[in-house]
Parts: sequence; structure tokens; C-alpha cells
Amino acid sequence: MAQTRNLKTIDANLWLLNSGASNHMTPNVKLFVEIDDQYCSKVEIGNDVYLQATRKGLVPIQTSSGARYEFEVLFVLEITKNLLSVGQMLKHNYVLLLKDMSCTIYAPNGDYMMNISMKQNCFPVNWKYACLQATKVHSNLTSLWHKRFGHCNYNSLIQLSNSGLVDKLPKLSECGPICQTCQLGKIAQKPYPTTSFSKSKDKLNLIHSDVGGPLSEESLNGSRHFVTFIDDLTRFCWIFFMKQKLETLSWFQKCKARAELKFGMKIKNRSWNWEQSQATDLNEFIDVSNYQHTDSQILVGDEIVDEALVRGVRSIQNIYERCHMAITELNSYEDTAVHEH
Repeated sequence: MAQTRNLKTIDANLWLLNSGASNHMTPNVKLFVEIDDQYCSKVEIGNDVYLQATRKGLVPIQTSSGARYEFEVLFVLEITKNLLSVGQMLKHNYVLLLKDMSCTIYAPNGDYMMNISMKQNCFPVNWKYACLQATKVHSNLTSLWHKRFGHCNYNSLIQLSNSGLVDKLPKLSECGPICQTCQLGKIAQKPYPTTSFSKSKDKLNLIHSDVGGPLSEESLNGSRHFVTFIDDLTRFCWIFFMKQKLETLSWFQKCKARAELKFGMKIKNRSWNWEQSQATDLNEFIDVSNYQHTDSQILVGDEIVDEALVRGVRSIQNIYERCHMAITELNSYEDTAVHEH
């Protein structure tokens, strides 16, 4: 007659090595991840009594890093322990070495798994203490170590390798291929000029202005353009967003009123990269307002650029002169759409 047991007392990770069992067996149906409910067989035990094996399926072995192995196990309700069949393990090329009151288990690929000490003439296997193996890889590719060392240059890597300053760094004999990431990311910078073309000695004596847009994405208010006004002395900056560039003069008038009210003094205006229609409106506003307008611009090709050096601000032409640019072609419609502006 079958006895009623609390399966919570059965440790799912604890299995007993059994040389007399022809199959792995467990009384805990919750351990199965795949199960065949149609399976039916009988298991003979030592006193010539037959127990019913009503199901068969796969049981994952839970190690400290998760499920690592799967065994084909019989579900036998009337046993009280998880049984690990020695014969079935040998059939699947596991190696069991019994020596000095202990059992050492090796995986089919030869990796050491665990060592079990004998307790009460039994070998209880607890899979939580299985040794997890990591594959050791040796590589002397200079390009690989170049990436591992944060894109360190090849000559320095070879010097580190030859001098033995880094433990277990292999011998590197030659430079690797040109690194595309280094081409895109590293820049060679020239010295900055030490003198400025113009230097303000008072607030609002000189205002730098620029108009940008259209941007590829609209703001929440539907704006795709912007205009900036920067005070040369204090570096105080005003930024206004616009739906059209024609709003530039309107925003300048508002900024002028705010700035003069805030600092209590008149301003000069200096602008570049404004369209011709905006420049005409600006000149008319200057004549009506009767204040000085400073405009130092030169023509380079078809573009109007500013020859004055603004502290803390560099032109695109100046940036190009001071770095190596690596340009890659757009290779898809999505890339082209993103960079269309």
C-alpha cells in the first residue's frame, strides 16, 4: 500500500548514486520539464516487489548558474529518494571514479564536474556544488588585443608584450589591420589661437547671432529652426525656436528688449548665416533703431563665414582643419532619410 509523503521534504538537487538502478528515478513530478503521460512500466526492487513507473520525461539539473544538464528519468511515486543510475550515466559517457571513500564525476567531454564524499555508505550527489568549466582561449592576434586594451596603438602593445609588463599577454610580433573605429573616433588637434580678433570690455557690447535649421525632427511645438544670441563678454546665451526662418527678426527684437531691460544698457548686433531677406529686414530695423551694427564677414566660395574668432566657439571650417575625418557612405534608405537634412 502506497504511503502519503510530503514531497517538499525531497531535495530536488539531491540524488543518490545507485548501481542497482537501471534508470534514473524520482517521486517528484514537479521536476519534469517534458513528460510522457502514456508511459507505463514496472520497476523491480530488492525484495522482489514491483513498483509502478507511470511516467517518463526529461528532468533538468539545477546548478548554481541555472539548468545545465538534462536526464531521462522515470516517475515512481512509491520511492522516497531521487535515484541516479550509475549504468545510465556510463551509457551516456559520464566517468565515475571511486577512490579513497569518494566518487569523482567527469562530464562526457572529460571536464571535471564534482567530487562526492561517502556518507553512511552512500554517495549523495548535490548538483548545486557542480564545478562549472570555462574554456580558456589563447590568441596572439594584435588586432584582438588592440580592442581589449581600449584601442591602444599597435606599437605600444608590441612594446608591452616584448617587455613583459603585462602578465599572460602573449607575444605580439606585427601590427594589425587599420582599425575603422580608431579612424572614426580619434582626432589630431592643432593648437588653439592665443589671441582673439575682438574682445568685449562691457556687457552687450557685442552679440553673436546664428540661425540654424531645418532640423530633421520637429519639436513638440512644431519648430524646426532656431536662432541663438550670445553675449561676447559674459557668454550669456539666448536660444529661440522658430517654425520658419522669417521669424528671426521678430525674435531678435524680443531678445534685444529683454537684454537691455535685464542689463540696463544698449547692445550692438553682429550676425552671420542670415538669408538675404532677413539681412534686408535687419538693416531696415537698424536704421529705424539708430544703433550701431557690427558685421565682419568674408566670402569663401559660395558661403559667408565669419572671420572673427569667438571665444569658446569654433567654425565648421576650423574644426575640419583640426581633425582627420573618416566618411562612410550611407548604405540604406533609412540612413539616408535620417541624414537628409
